[in-house]
Amino acid sequence: MSNKPTSWDDLPTLELSDEDEWETNADKRRHQRITERDLKKLLQFPATIPIILLSRKYGMIEGNLLDLSKSGLRTKMKQSVQKNEPIEMAIFLKNRKLRCKGVIRWVQKHSDLSYEIGVEFSEISPTDSAYIGSIITTNIFERKIQT
Repeated sequence: MSNKPTSWDDLPTLELSDEDEWETNADKRRHQRITERDLKKLLQFPATIPIILLSRKYGMIEGNLLDLSKSGLRTKMKQSVQKNEPIEMAIFLKNRKLRCKGVIRWVQKHSDLSYEIGVEFSEISPTDSAYIGSIITTNIFERKIQT
């Protein structure tokens, strides 16, 4: 007799919780994030991941995605922006373009005259939020399997 599951209900659950060590955010963020390196590996991106910010004050600014979560992102760009500035964004993930709105939460200038910018999403579609969540979950499972 075979022990193979015959229906969806026969499959065991993973019993994951927020207390699992590998899922805990060391920096106490609201949501798990995925780094540019892991995102490029997962989506098979050969180069940097482009992002466009649109601001009434600064116009269109191009940058590269550094990390991404369901609640925001970190990007690197050549132009500074002002903290608390509302923006619209387009994030280009392989064959998918995510469009959302956000607020600049922090800006950090680097010695190479580039800027790292932290953005908190203020409006994102449920579909795009779920897509980001699925990417992060896939990344967590891949890391767990490799250890």
